[in-house]
Amino acid sequence: MADAAAAPHAGAAAAAGAPGQEELLRALAAAAGPPEQQLQQEQQQQEQQQQEQQEQQEGGDLDSWAALYRALVASLTHTGSVFAGLSPETLTLGLWGLSRAHAAEAARDDIPGRAATLDDRELVRELLREADWARAFEAGRTAAQVAAAMGIEERAVLLHAPDSAPLRCGATLPAHMVVADAARAQLLLLVRGTSSLADAMCDLVAHTAPLGPGAAHAGMLRAADAVVERCAPALRAALAAAPGLRVRCVGHSLGGGVAALVAHRLRGGAPGGSAPPLVAAGGVSATGFGSPPVMSAALAAECAPWARTVVHNHDLVPRTCVASLAALRAALVTAEEDAYSSSAAMAWLRDRGVLAGGKTFLSSLAGAAAARATAGRLAAGAGGGSGVQAAFAAAAQSGAPLLGSKLRQLHLKAVGSSEQQPPAAAAAPAAAAAKPAGRLGFAAAVKQAALAAAAAASAAAQARQQQAAAGVGAGASASGGAPGGGELQVQHAAACDAGGAAPAAAAPELLHCPGRLLYLRRTGADADARYELLVQGAAEAGRHAGRIIITRAMLRDHYLSHHIAGLCKLQVQLLEDADDARAAGGGG
Repeated sequence: MADAAAAPHAGAAAAAGAPGQEELLRALAAAAGPPEQQLQQEQQQQEQQQQEQQEQQEGGDLDSWAALYRALVASLTHTGSVFAGLSPETLTLGLWGLSRAHAAEAARDDIPGRAATLDDRELVRELLREADWARAFEAGRTAAQVAAAMGIEERAVLLHAPDSAPLRCGATLPAHMVVADAARAQLLLLVRGTSSLADAMCDLVAHTAPLGPGAAHAGMLRAADAVVERCAPALRAALAAAPGLRVRCVGHSLGGGVAALVAHRLRGGAPGGSAPPLVAAGGVSATGFGSPPVMSAALAAECAPWARTVVHNHDLVPRTCVASLAALRAALVTAEEDAYSSSAAMAWLRDRGVLAGGKTFLSSLAGAAAARATAGRLAAGAGGGSGVQAAFAAAAQSGAPLLGSKLRQLHLKAVGSSEQQPPAAAAAPAAAAAKPAGRLGFAAAVKQAALAAAAAASAAAQARQQQAAAGVGAGASASGGAPGGGELQVQHAAACDAGGAAPAAAAPELLHCPGRLLYLRRTGADADARYELLVQGAAEAGRHAGRIIITRAMLRDHYLSHHIAGLCKLQVQLLEDADDARAAGGGG
C-alpha cells in the first residue's frame, strides 16, 4: 500500500500467532463456561432485552428521559445564542442566496490530500468491508439475522444491543455490537448512527466538554463512555481468550463519532487518566463514515495514527458543529442583505414594511383557518348524535388547556426545582393555561401549550444566568439524584455540569473530524459520475472538513449506501485506469 499510515488497520490479518476462526470461537466458548452456563446467560440476556423493549414501548424509563432532557436543556443554554434572532426571512432568502452563489462559483471543498491509485486498492477494499459492517444493524433486530446477513456464525456475535436508550446520568446509549473477526485477528466494536429520538437528543447536546489536551462533543463523549461500560465485559472475555486480537471501532454518522471517542477511551483516555485494562493502545483503531466533528484540532491531529474519517463529497454532517453553524448563520445574514441589495423591488417592500405586514397577515389567516377547521371537526363530531363523539369533543375542548400546564410542569420537574419561573414570567403562561379554549378549541389550546413551554424554557435560561452571575453552579442542582449508568458516565456528567455554569457568550470552538480525512470526491452525476479518493497526509491531519456548501447533494451524500456505491465505483475506476495506462504504454 502506498500510504500504510493512512490505513492504520493494514496488516492485522497477518498478525503473528493469530487464531483461526474455529479456534477463536472455541476459545471464546470455553471462556464463556459450560453449555449450561452459556444457556443461562443467553436466557438472562433475552429477558433483559425483552424488558428493555417493553420499557421503550411504554415510553422508556421516565427518569432516564428526564435526565437526557435536562442535559439537552443545559446544552442549549450554551449554544442557543448562535441561533438567536434567526428570522424565517433570513433563513429562506439566505439559503436561496447561498445556494445560488455556491452554484455560480461551482463551489468545491478544499480538503487537501494525495489521490489514491491502484496501489491503494487494498485500502478501498478495507473501507468497503468496514462500511458493510457499519450497516449491519439494518439486517435485523437479532444476532441471528445479523450473522446471516454478514455471512458469519451467530456465536461470533459476542454482544448485540439493537436499540438505543437514555440513561439516568443524562447520556444516550446508542445501539452497538461486538463481533469476533478471526480472519483479520480483530474484534469489531460497531456503533449505529442516529436512528431514534434518544440519538437525536445526543446529537443536539453539542457543547464541548474537556477531553485530554482538548475538547470533544459533550453528548457523544457521554455516549462513548456508556458504550465502553457496556462492552467492557465482552471485550475482556474475548481478549483473555485470544490476547493477540486487535479492537477496531467502526460507525457511520453519530456512530462514527462515538466509535472514535470509544477508541480514544480504550487507548487510555478514560476520565481521571485511568484506562480500562482491556488492550494495549497500539491494538485499538477507529474508522468513521460521515462522522460529525467531535474533537478539537489538537486532539483530532493526535488521533491521526489510528483514526480516520471518510467524507463523501458535499456531506453536510462532517462539516457541522456549533461553530460552523455560527459561521453559516453569518453567511445567511450576508446573503439576505445581498438579496435585498440586488433587487430594488425587494428592498422597497422590506423598507416600507410590506413584507413584515404580509407575513403577519398570512400567519393570521393560516391560524384562523386552522382554528376554524378544528372547531368545525369537533362540532361535527359532537352533532353527529353519538354520545361518545360528543363526550370526546367536549373532552378535547375542555382538557386541551391543561396540556400547556402539564408540559410546563414536566419541564420544571426535569430541569430541577432551582429553575422555577420568576413571578412575572409565571403569571402569563399560568393565565394562558387557565383560559378556556372557547371557539378555537384544541388549536388554541395547543398554541397556549407551546407558549407555556417556551416561557418555561426562557425562564429556566434566565434562572441559570442569575445563578451564574451570583457564582452558583447551575449544574450542581440539575445533576443531583441521578444514580446508575456506570462510573465513567457519572464522572463525565459531573465534569460537564461543573463547567456548565459559564454563560454562552464565548465564541464556540470549531471541532474537527477524528484523525485523517479520506475525501471521497465526486464529479459528474449518475452514470457519468467519477470518483477520486484524496488521502490526507500527516501534515494535514486534524483539519476541519471544510465549509458547508448549500446544495441538494449535502444530505444525499450522507447516506451510507452512497458511500458504498462511491467506493465500489472507485474500485472499478482504479482497475480501468490501470488497464488504460498499460494499453497506452504498450501502444507507445
